Amino acid sequence: MANLLVASYLLSFAGLASAQSSVTLYGLISTAIAYANNQKGGSSWFVANGPMQPPRFGLKGTEDLGGGLHAIFTLESGFSITNGSLSQGGRMFGRQAFVGLSSDRIGTITVGRQYDLGAATLCAYESACQFAAYGTHIGDNDNVFNTFRVNNAVIFVQFLMSRGHVRRSAQ
Repeated sequence: MANLLVASYLLSFAGLASAQSSVTLYGLISTAIAYANNQKGGSSWFVANGPMQPPRFGLKGTEDLGGGLHAIFTLESGFSITNGSLSQGGRMFGRQAFVGLSSDRIGTITVGRQYDLGAATLCAYESACQFAAYGTHIGDNDNVFNTFRVNNAVIFVQFLMSRGHVRRSAQ
C-alpha cells in the first residue's frame, strides 16, 4: 500500500515536467540553365549547380528542458542538384553538424562541425553579403561565404545586458 501511495504521488508531478520540442526540415535548391561561349573550342548549354547559393537540406531541433534551458541541434548537408552527390568532401552532414545547450539568461554553447565566428561577425559588413552574388569578394579569404568549417569546434555565445538591450558576444 505504501508503494502505491509513493507511486501515485510521483505520478502527480509527471505533468509538470512536460517539455516542448520541435524539429524543422529546411532546404534550398539553386539551379540554372547556363551558356558557355568557349568550352573546348565551342559553345554549350548546361545545367549549373547552385549558381547563387549551393543546394542544401538540413534539420534543426530544440527541446525545452525547463527553466529557460534548451537542448539544440543542427544537421545540414550540401549536395549537387545535377547528379545528387554530396558536397563538402562527401560528408553526409558536411555543412554543419552540432549539438548544444542554450540558456535564455546566459547564452549558448555548441560543439561539433560549425562555421567560424569570424564569418558570422564580418558578413553584416561585407558587400558580398549585402548585395548577394553581385558584391565583389574574390577568394573568400575572410570566409564570409562559409566555405570553411571547423571540426570539433566549441563555440560559446554569451548574452550581455546593456541599457535594457541584449547584445551577443562570441568567445
